[in-house]
Amino acid sequence: MPKWPINQGPVDLAKQTVTPGFFKALFIRIQAYQNVVFFIVLVVSLLLLLFVWRQYRMKQLSRQVWRQLVAVNTVDDLQMMLQQFKQTKTVPFINFQLANAYQRENKFDEAKKLYEEIINSCPQRSLHQESNALHRSGKLQESETKDKELSKLCPFYASLHLLVDYRLRVLSTIQAWETGELKKHFSDLRTQRNHPHVTLKTNRGDFKIELFEDEAPNTTAHFINLVEEKFYNQMPLAAVQDDLGICLGNKGITPTDTIAFESNELRHQIGSLGMMRDLDPQLKDGQEEGEKFRNSASFLFYITLKSQPQQDGRYTIFGRVIAGMDLVNQLKEGDLITEVVIDKKRDHSYQPKTIPR
Repeated sequence: MPKWPINQGPVDLAKQTVTPGFFKALFIRIQAYQNVVFFIVLVVSLLLLLFVWRQYRMKQLSRQVWRQLVAVNTVDDLQMMLQQFKQTKTVPFINFQLANAYQRENKFDEAKKLYEEIINSCPQRSLHQESNALHRSGKLQESETKDKELSKLCPFYASLHLLVDYRLRVLSTIQAWETGELKKHFSDLRTQRNHPHVTLKTNRGDFKIELFEDEAPNTTAHFINLVEEKFYNQMPLAAVQDDLGICLGNKGITPTDTIAFESNELRHQIGSLGMMRDLDPQLKDGQEEGEKFRNSASFLFYITLKSQPQQDGRYTIFGRVIAGMDLVNQLKEGDLITEVVIDKKRDHSYQPKTIPR
């Protein structure tokens, strides 16, 4: 049996042409320029490594930004962050937090400039503006479709554009208030309603309260009656509670009579004035509260330091702080109400309907 390769006869070397392989020919050609080729390969490799390192570094810096943004909220700290991370993609989010900080400090022009800078730097600015317009007009289905399109084209700004648009609208409202347009409008409304006003003087300073006589007439009459009797003069604050706020009055005094609960549509917002009462601890969902608890308010009242929607409808709100809220936030348990003065009231007697205890 013949072995491979099979010799089929003599080979005519004169007729045979030797064609070198492609790679062999390439290698022979490269040998003539091997230094140049080596330099090109080296440069490309270094550029590739630099690109990979830069991408890795950007990811690390971005993670660092998100960790710091949770804890940093002052203008100076955010400006330092902006300088430190100005080469990252997170700059719009740092600018957003910085604009919020400017707004908290009432630097509205600086805040507005940064908000607009964020919008203008977006590569899909026109689409974001269309989406914002749809959101404002209430066309939710169309805006949802537009947002999905945006999330594909511009994922980095996917949710930021809505926040910036909302902040700009809030800012325009605040500026309108600060420039006096809305402030004058609400001042005119208060003048028309002619609400009673009182000044509470404390060892830390004074603040003013407006009483909502139309929404809680009997509670307002009871409070004014106590003020005219100088009941609150030289009385210490009772406590500071997380679920209500600053509680004013002395719990050591036993009330001789109470007033009925007055239900209204007022909400527990910052600075709301409410009358404290006892709540039934055994009350279950769907059960009606007994008269003993509903009509247990006497003289203790409170001022909310933050929004408390869970308390809406549980207590009678009968006023709000209209000046000096910064001072109210500084009050501590043991501080003293030195005097309560009635600045103005309506032209009638205030005789509340009380319930003997």
